[in-house]
Amino acid sequence: MHKHIERIILFAKACAHAGLIYLGMIWNASVKIYGQIVNTVKKYWPIFLHLTMQIWRVFVELCRRIAGWIKQNSITCSKTLWRSFIKFCRWIAIQINRFVQYCLIYNKIFWRACVYLFWWITGLAIRIAQSCLIISKLFWSTLVKFYIWIAIQIKRLALGCLAFSKILWHAFIKFCGWAVVQIKRFALGCLAFSKASWRIFVNLCLWIISQIIRFAQICLEIIQLLWRTFLKICMWIAVQVKRFAQGCLAFSKILWHTIVKLCEWITRQVIRFVQSCLIFIKAVWYAFSNLCLWIFRQIKHFVEGCLETIRSEWPPVKDRLYQYIQLTRLNKPIGIFLLLWPTLWALWIAAEGVPDLQILYVFISGVILMRSAGCVINDLADRNLDAHVARTQDRPIASGKVMPLEAIVIAAILIFSSFILVLNLNPLTLRLSVIAVVLAIIYPFMKRYTYLPQFFLGLAFGWAVPMAFAAETGSLPLIAWLLLFATVLWAVVYDTMYAMVDREDDIKAGIKSTAILFEDADRAIIGVIQLLVLLALILVGNRSGLGQFYFAGIAIAAVLSIYQQYLIKDRIPEHCFAAFLNSNWFGAIVFTGVFLHYHFN
Repeated sequence: MHKHIERIILFAKACAHAGLIYLGMIWNASVKIYGQIVNTVKKYWPIFLHLTMQIWRVFVELCRRIAGWIKQNSITCSKTLWRSFIKFCRWIAIQINRFVQYCLIYNKIFWRACVYLFWWITGLAIRIAQSCLIISKLFWSTLVKFYIWIAIQIKRLALGCLAFSKILWHAFIKFCGWAVVQIKRFALGCLAFSKASWRIFVNLCLWIISQIIRFAQICLEIIQLLWRTFLKICMWIAVQVKRFAQGCLAFSKILWHTIVKLCEWITRQVIRFVQSCLIFIKAVWYAFSNLCLWIFRQIKHFVEGCLETIRSEWPPVKDRLYQYIQLTRLNKPIGIFLLLWPTLWALWIAAEGVPDLQILYVFISGVILMRSAGCVINDLADRNLDAHVARTQDRPIASGKVMPLEAIVIAAILIFSSFILVLNLNPLTLRLSVIAVVLAIIYPFMKRYTYLPQFFLGLAFGWAVPMAFAAETGSLPLIAWLLLFATVLWAVVYDTMYAMVDREDDIKAGIKSTAILFEDADRAIIGVIQLLVLLALILVGNRSGLGQFYFAGIAIAAVLSIYQQYLIKDRIPEHCFAAFLNSNWFGAIVFTGVFLHYHFN
């Protein structure tokens, strides 16, 4: 009885130590992310940082005194203080989350205002250009009409002159004909006269003919003068029309250059305004990042101090914690990644590239917790079988380093923590989470009754897909089930490769798997399933309207599938395990395609 009490105390200490290490891992990752961004903006907030530093020094001094007081008191007091510290960390995380959301909302509103302003200015410039084009068209149409009117008047004048010339010529011809008739009559009447009278008559006729010729010459000169005058008038009108057209063109050019310069000036002002806004947003973001980094560093120092205190007072905790990490497979995160990628696919597609931050946090944390819980349940179910397989005989429960009761408590804590996270989501997601827990519990026992345990693993891993759609959209569209189908097939592929590593040991121990079921046709069947996975992902892309980035990712994923086939061609266990690990890149490439599509569109 005394030994069990000691084990329980060590288990509680190890859980506390594990929580602190988990927080330390989170802060280290945050420091690496924000470290390179915030180093250049410290000069923007010196007064604020100084004030915050003074407040934090008071807080650190208070924490040091509390830590010293903890060393002198019992474990119960440290548990109370640890709970208070957890609540304080949660409060800080909530405040930071709210601040980030306010910053994101402010940035969206500010950016929309800039876009609307730019659209209004561009529309104004387009309207001015359209007005100028209308004015130019009006000038040009007026000029063309004026030129057509002048041409009509010139045509009418020419036709009038030709008609006048014809009338004058006909009159002259008639006059000549009349004169000849009169001369003929006069000649016939005067045949009886003498030669002297004939000479007079001839002279008279010659004089009349000369007068007629002079009259004709005068008429021709008048016609030539009229024609020359008409030509000069036409030339003058043509010169005036040409000058008017050149003036209109010069005015249009000046007006167009003015519009172009105005648009360039407006564009420069908009660019400057947007640049100023971006500089301001960057300054605010850098200052906030610097503040977060400083807070994370201080919390890290505090956690490290607490860890140092725990290490100095409880040396056995380190070894116990290592056994718990092995039990939950936190030292082998490949399973977390294989569960995480389909979840991220579903979140991004359901939210059209902008998932809710709270939902994203819940699902990432749930992936880590439920995968760890699944590993614990799997080791509990296989504790009598793992000892017969070379690769699993050193697992904590199989080797006796962790008691089954401890494993049950750890699994219950992990599942309960996941349930607490799901309470933040809608009722549909909460109902689906119950099915997820059932799948996680029954999967480890399927290898005793069926040769398709990989199918149940796919359901357990892929059930996060409909949960993600339910959390983001409140419904379960057809595309959610299509993506679940692709995820289940993908899990069958990589877990069959994983089962090919232990196929001989599994046959001896009586464990069933698809690797044993497929026998020598395993490579061909895996290839067919890989092809079905790619086709299902292509259908998902078509129904979701995903573009070239996504399908480029699918093409790269197809190349990775071919490479995995190459690795397992000789069924060497090490190569099969390498193909299993390579599946992580398959999921990452598909998610990268989804992310780039929504980021650039």
